[in-house]
Amino acid sequence: MTQPTVRRGSRGFRPVGWALGAVLVLALLVIGAVIWFFGFAWPHSGSTAQRSADDQTRAVAADISRGLADRAADGSLTRAEIDDVVGHRPASVLSVQLADNPLTVVAKVHGVASGPAGSVGSTRCYQFTVPTPVGPSSQVDTVPLASCPPEPTATS
Repeated sequence: MTQPTVRRGSRGFRPVGWALGAVLVLALLVIGAVIWFFGFAWPHSGSTAQRSADDQTRAVAADISRGLADRAADGSLTRAEIDDVVGHRPASVLSVQLADNPLTVVAKVHGVASGPAGSVGSTRCYQFTVPTPVGPSSQVDTVPLASCPPEPTATS
């Protein structure tokens, strides 16, 4: 009578086989997620961050426009008031023409948004035009400029 052959290690390898299969599936899922992230999600999130920075720049310009109109409501708009309105926002005054009709202010406006690899910035120059005489009904016309004029230099 022959004795049946006993495979002693075959049942012991089953859990190891399942574990190796699970690790392989998990590794494939991770590789797929990395490919998706760097191939699709990350490049698109950068353009989204740039749009957010551009939107913030436009919002700051609109805020400056409202601030100038508020300051003009009392019947005068001085250089100090203009500097105060622009200086409390992420912007800088490039030029002011108070003597002309209309009164014009050119400012460089900045916006910042968080992107996938840090902050993304946006800078644009705007011209703010206030018809004179200024008063409670003054409307400020805000126009984005194609390029920024040179920044004023400090005179000694």
